[in-house]
Amino acid sequence: MIVQMALSVILLVSAVLFVRTLRNLHREDIGFNRENLLLFRIDATPAGYKPAPFVALRARLLEKIATVPGVRSVTMSTFPVLGGILNHRPLWLPGVPLPPQEWATVNAVDARFFDTFGIPVSLAALLVRMT
Repeated sequence: MIVQMALSVILLVSAVLFVRTLRNLHREDIGFNRENLLLFRIDATPAGYKPAPFVALRARLLEKIATVPGVRSVTMSTFPVLGGILNHRPLWLPGVPLPPQEWATVNAVDARFFDTFGIPVSLAALLVRMT
């Protein structure tokens, strides 16, 4: 009986801490506006799409989704925003020698990406981050 009570208390405390962590994460500023935002992933390879035809499919999808009532903005990215998939590539700037261990995380995004996510971007901020 004492062991069961002790385990119950441990489980209860763990559950409370877990819920508290989730609440704190929900309140955390993640850098973009997450209100009225729908994120999803499309994998067209099982349907037989190769990279070139997928570009045309992507353009058609953007057009069709933009016509849905209530949709204000549509964008795409190579990798999911919150999916945990990263594409690390060597960072190389012409005329600037870099050691071979310098890598950057690369995610190709559509032209309206920052506007859709409500992320203010200025050229000055980009230049500061690059230096």
